[in-house]
Amino acid sequence: MREARIPLPPNLRRMALVALVSTLGYFSFSAFLPAYLRDSGVTVVAVGLFFSLTSAVEAPIAIAGGVLADRFGRRPLLAAGRVLQMLGWIVASLLPTALGLVTAAGLLGLAGLSGSAYRALIAESAAEGRRASAFAVIGVVENATGVVVPLAVGVLADRLGLKWVLCGAAALSGILGLVATLRLDETYRPARHKEAGRAAEARGPADAGESDEPAPAGESHELAPAASPLEGFRYLVSGEGRGAALMGVIWLFTGLGMGLLPPVWALYVTDRFGVDYAGLGAVSTSMALGMMVGHMLGGPIADRIGYSRLMALSLCVTVPAWVAMTWATSAWFFAVLTAVSYFVAFIAASAWEALGADAVPRRVRGSAMGVYRAFWAVGLMMGSALAGFAYSKAIVLPFYLLAAADLAMLVLVLAGRRAGLRGFAPAGPTRAKQGVEDTGPLSLEQGS
Repeated sequence: MREARIPLPPNLRRMALVALVSTLGYFSFSAFLPAYLRDSGVTVVAVGLFFSLTSAVEAPIAIAGGVLADRFGRRPLLAAGRVLQMLGWIVASLLPTALGLVTAAGLLGLAGLSGSAYRALIAESAAEGRRASAFAVIGVVENATGVVVPLAVGVLADRLGLKWVLCGAAALSGILGLVATLRLDETYRPARHKEAGRAAEARGPADAGESDEPAPAGESHELAPAASPLEGFRYLVSGEGRGAALMGVIWLFTGLGMGLLPPVWALYVTDRFGVDYAGLGAVSTSMALGMMVGHMLGGPIADRIGYSRLMALSLCVTVPAWVAMTWATSAWFFAVLTAVSYFVAFIAASAWEALGADAVPRRVRGSAMGVYRAFWAVGLMMGSALAGFAYSKAIVLPFYLLAAADLAMLVLVLAGRRAGLRGFAPAGPTRAKQGVEDTGPLSLEQGS
């Protein structure tokens, strides 16, 4: 008998549209900006420092963005982030000078204020008990865009010039992303009256009397009591928040690993294999393809076997996989290894997001996810700065450092499971503990 499919909530459908248009710009720049900057006379070390400066600005902004998302709602922060990101990309494309890149890094870092709002919107728009699947759906949409965009940008860049193609991608992504964001339903409306404040105090601890599950699909959290700016921090440093604190450290290493490859990945492909922009786009497509398939399969698996278990299994494979990528002797072999490595890495990506959301109560989720984002940004800052210097010493060194970062995360995940911390417990996700029936995968084919 065919397995029943769970309808995709309407607001999650709208989030999928936001993800689609936003990643149009992201994949254009992640694949081509390093090569464009070096072709414009920027050194490899300076390219790494540009990404590092972006993350240095984003780290404190991410914390502020989480607090603001809990104070004023998710949607306004997400809209502001789309605009700032568009401006940063355009400045980087038109002004690849020291002043221009510092300005672009500042704008892109400020855009990080929307990161926690973006993740909270996904978590709170999910069907009950299907948070990992919701993140997986968004991940599939994001990376499906990445399968097409780099190849298209590479072909157009060889004909029209990369500068103008990047500017066009930034403008199109930013404008459409803003329009799509304004069509979202707000999932969290903090109360601003005294009665709600007194009710929050009467409940006591941050998670007292609150459900860890999202509201029913399509419903907003009207007049939810607003968390104080420090409440999320208090929770993370409390005894109950040990799982969330450990997840913050894992996000630090995640950022470190993710910072090591983006500044130099395109340079490695062009230096090692001598490909043009079209060839670089084709190899970048293999990365997005692996990420897309990983997201597609990973969400339902994570909701079944548990988030921390899937994370540990993925990390066991990626540690040697990153090293194996350096063995490629041709562009096509490197593309195959890239697709496989990113598939294994991103099969657990939705578990990363869902575990972090489950590790904290909903009322402080925005600020807590802002802390995660800040940890991630600090790691990204360190990894990006290290990438340029490592690449200048040996072009394969960033891959080995990425493997070391994944090994450290594996140790931390296993430690969290062993201690039975909130979110990490081997029993699995929240829905399993609450007895929520698993009736099938989320589907784009159903729902209103």
